[in-house]
Amino acid sequence: MNSAALAKAGITRETPDPPHGLIERDETGEPTGVLIEDAATLVAELLPEPSVAELRSGMLAAQRYLHSLGITAWQDAIVGDYLGMPDPFDTYLALEADGLLTARVRGALWWSVDRGLDQLPDLLARRAATVGGRFHAGTVKIMQDGICENCTGAMLTPYLGPGGTPSGGTGLSFLEPAELAEITTALDAHGFQVHFHGVGDRAVRECLDAVEAARAANGDNDLRHQIAHLDVVDPADRPRFASLGVIANLQPLWARRDSEIEATKLPLLGASREPHHFPFGSLAGAGARLAMGSDWPVTSPDPLWALHTATHRTAPRDDPHAGERARTVPLLPEQRLDADLALAAYTSGAAFANHLDAETGRIAVGMLADLVVVDQDLTDPDKFEHARVRLTLVDGSVVHDATGQV
Repeated sequence: MNSAALAKAGITRETPDPPHGLIERDETGEPTGVLIEDAATLVAELLPEPSVAELRSGMLAAQRYLHSLGITAWQDAIVGDYLGMPDPFDTYLALEADGLLTARVRGALWWSVDRGLDQLPDLLARRAATVGGRFHAGTVKIMQDGICENCTGAMLTPYLGPGGTPSGGTGLSFLEPAELAEITTALDAHGFQVHFHGVGDRAVRECLDAVEAARAANGDNDLRHQIAHLDVVDPADRPRFASLGVIANLQPLWARRDSEIEATKLPLLGASREPHHFPFGSLAGAGARLAMGSDWPVTSPDPLWALHTATHRTAPRDDPHAGERARTVPLLPEQRLDADLALAAYTSGAAFANHLDAETGRIAVGMLADLVVVDQDLTDPDKFEHARVRLTLVDGSVVHDATGQV
């Protein structure tokens, strides 16, 4: 934030850090303008509310763009009030009512850490309002930690400072493990899928422990809980994904040597944890069910670019955000995925994660005609970064045509 934004929000050297957030300060104690995690709400609350027409136009533009990349369905990981961003719930319902929602969308309802189990009736009402449509809010999103780059990702051991010495910080767990287990057990009992944000190895373990508590209390089920991001996973926890039936929700385009990863993230993790960084191959080898996505707009939602990185651990050549090392030097190449496994994670794996596997995600008799035509042979992983989507269909209807012939 610039100084004008800080002044308008009333942020000064005397302003305390909010719960689950940090105001970065210089050596004199003055705010630098960097607001970490929930501290961003102090300024985000000042943003003007978008109009209904703006929200509608924006979602339709997003849908067209995603269809142009061959995306027919997605999970919206934040449906609710988060950091001042507009809640898309009513927009989804309105577009569906008007016959304009051509994608299949699984809505992940935002869990407010401050409201606890008192918010459960609201979540149940929202889910009930979406039963039977293309938009179904049957998932709850729990943010368990932050990110490694600013040391808010929850780690089992401290981040490293200059010279490789422990910094003393191990990140933030937004929910205490016992409370996370209680919440997960309650959501599981009410039939919600839980979508955890778990970046650091401690957060991943806490999420797995919470699912294990839910299993012990409620028994097995087919809710398909998932942990997204998985930047660092301790080797001891990798087999637990398969044993607990937890989906590893991966963002493969991140698994490359971007400058911020090499200059900031890997030094904070250190040599001993670097091999545990985005361990796609190890998770697959341990039997974890994989689903892939993008976390757009953090990075490009292009599945073909992400498939290139999943199978090469380098950036696509045309990605404008990638430097030369990211394009040419693999990040932990032993964690590459085979092309068929990566494709499955982006198709049948994603459909399974969204409870759509009985309808789509595979080309087979009786399945819906959600189909994508590309101009390259995708059995060859070297073709991913060069491939382009020519045609996208949902239910057999064309929703994107790059050829101009349909």
